[in-house]
Parts: sequence; C-alpha cells; structure tokens
Amino acid sequence: MICCAPKGAGEIERIPCPLSIFQGMTEEITVNPKAEAARARAGLYRLVSRMVAQEPDEAFLKELNTPAFRETATGLGLSPPAVPASPDAQSAYDALAEEFARLFILPGAPLHPYESVQRGEGQLWGEATAAVRQAYQEAGFTLHPETNMVPDHLGVELEFMAHLTALEAERWEGGSPSEAEALRERQKAFLREHLLAWIVAFAHTLKAEASHPYYSFLADLLETVLESDAYFLGATL
Repeated sequence: MICCAPKGAGEIERIPCPLSIFQGMTEEITVNPKAEAARARAGLYRLVSRMVAQEPDEAFLKELNTPAFRETATGLGLSPPAVPASPDAQSAYDALAEEFARLFILPGAPLHPYESVQRGEGQLWGEATAAVRQAYQEAGFTLHPETNMVPDHLGVELEFMAHLTALEAERWEGGSPSEAEALRERQKAFLREHLLAWIVAFAHTLKAEASHPYYSFLADLLETVLESDAYFLGATL
C-alpha cells in the first residue's frame, strides 16, 4: 500500500504505510493526490494521538514493528526503536507501561500533556481548555462519551487534527474543493493558535526525560509530524 505524506509546500512524497495504523484508508488508491495526502496526514495524527493517550499494548507494538511502518518512519527522517512484540515479552510491555505512568500520570510526573498547564496557566480547565472546546464545537467534533480526558489533553488535540484531515480527504474526494480548503484553514488556525504554541518545548522535555527509546521516538515523531504539517499548511508561527 502506498500513501502520500507532506514533503514540502506544493510537493507530495509517496511512501508505504500500514493499513491498520492509517485508519480510514482503503485498498483502492485515490486518484486525487490532495485527498491521498490528507488521509496520510490523518493517519499520522491518529498514530501520535494513540501514542500520547495510552501506553502501548502488544497489538500496537506489532504494528510499529512492521516493515511498512518502519519505511514510513524512515520517510519522515526518523529511526523507530526495535520494540518487542511477542507473547514472551510481557516484562518489556510492563516496562513501557511503567515508563508511561512515570512520565505522564504518577505524582511528580515530569510531563503534563495539557495545553492549559504547558502554557503556564498552572491548572486544568483553564482558558486554553475553553478555547479548544470552542474550536471543537465549531468544527462539530465531539469526544466519545467514554473518553475521560480533559479536552486540551495532547491526545485529544491530535485526534481533533486527525478528524479535520480525514474530513478534508472526504471533501476532496467528494468534489467539494472549497469545503476542503476551509477545513485546511481550520487545521492551520488550530495548529497556530494551539499545538504549535507548546508542542516543541513539550517534545524536548519528553526527549530529555524519557528513559526508554520508545518514548524518545515519540518525542521526535511529535515534533516532526507537527512541524512538517505546519510547513505543509503554511501555519508556522
């Protein structure tokens, strides 16, 4: 399966991608390169959202170990770590879960993946939370009823970008270019007003604090995906 990823303004780079990670893609290659690029971008956003939102399980690690994904990461200029993905590697899975808790959950955790905290408000449910909730409402994006995350959690903000890019792909394929462009503008605004304001510092702290290569890779992936997408959309600060 071949998909497209942003290479630069006005360019599309064709790279392999795994179907089960890049959700929403079909086995039929779209004839619209803009739709194809949007679907690949949606897949990347879903991937990093999943990595930030919860610790990896065996099935997810198997996806990261596929040659197709490793080629995708290489296409982004990254080298994913070799991670165990077999039933006899339970201790390795436990170590990843413990590291996730140490980094993001336990008292004294060095990272708080919430925009309101990262932007200096010092508390959850601050002004940044209200602002992202407004952005979600305006775009018709609703959190799953079972989601217990605060709206400005990084995983939710990344899922919102996946939602917008997936909709963009549908509009390109449906012959509605003006709606697709409007969705791109919404993505650009959300990147500039929210994610780009704090993701680089967050990724650098994660890279410095991580003691497992998986989370060092996550730090690099976060920064690469967001900065390359911002460049692609012309949303740099």
